[in-house]
Amino acid sequence: MLAQIVAEGLSVSLKDVRVLSGDTDRVPMDIGQFIGATTYSAGKAVAQAAREARDKLCEAAAGILEANKQDLGISDGRIFVKGSPHRGLTFSETVFAAMAGGFGPILGKGYSKVMEGTDCYPDVRTGKGRYSPAYGYAAVVAEIEVEAESGKVKILGLTSSHDCGFAINPLGVEGQVEGQLSMGVGQAFEGVQWEKGKILNPSFLGYPLPTSLDLPGMQAILVEAADPGGAYGAKEAGEATIVGVSAAIAAAIYDAVGVRIRKLPITPEEILQGIESHKSEFLSKKGGKNV
Repeated sequence: MLAQIVAEGLSVSLKDVRVLSGDTDRVPMDIGQFIGATTYSAGKAVAQAAREARDKLCEAAAGILEANKQDLGISDGRIFVKGSPHRGLTFSETVFAAMAGGFGPILGKGYSKVMEGTDCYPDVRTGKGRYSPAYGYAAVVAEIEVEAESGKVKILGLTSSHDCGFAINPLGVEGQVEGQLSMGVGQAFEGVQWEKGKILNPSFLGYPLPTSLDLPGMQAILVEAADPGGAYGAKEAGEATIVGVSAAIAAAIYDAVGVRIRKLPITPEEILQGIESHKSEFLSKKGGKNV
């Protein structure tokens, strides 16, 4: 997505943009790729850097083409005079001419502060306050089946609608949402078993993770509402969905068998205990028939 932002800012093809990983001892301070802030915060810095590089390209080309900078346009990696599009230079020609003519290298720099423009940092004593300049929102729907005899839960489908601002890369956002749904399934059912301080399931044999064979059909619905603070209106698509997965599954279990789950992990034993304790009420609701 950061490469897409650069390509859009410089009016070049995405294939012409390379994203290089820098030595962390040599690059400026960055908060890192977490808290769902990469596209929002780094995206703003990248967009700013692209604008600066674009401006310098036009400034260098203006001297070479003997034209005013404001009379220049950029399209497909080429700088041209708007009134005479045949008069122009490619980016490569502009860069080499700028270096040879003493203009110097074409560099664009950008800076972004996550909470820039706000005074809503959380209070370290109370924990209250604003933790993000652009919150993401999501809703999750789970469709499940419960075996009343065993308490086993089978997930038939998961759907999440996610407010991600403007989706710069819709396929990437869908992948993020589906990844959160799959992790949410694990969160709902995974659990470390303890006995007198000893872990009873220290390997994946006793602590199974949901695989592609265990996951249901998943659907991601992108709700696009451009955020004014993000690059091209984008904001997070990294955490909001996972918050609701366990709750949606627990609500679906209640809808199916009348058992309210209030803690994780969800286990067949807890469901069976709930069914047993409410058996008379459960069977009366179902007309006296087990389902």
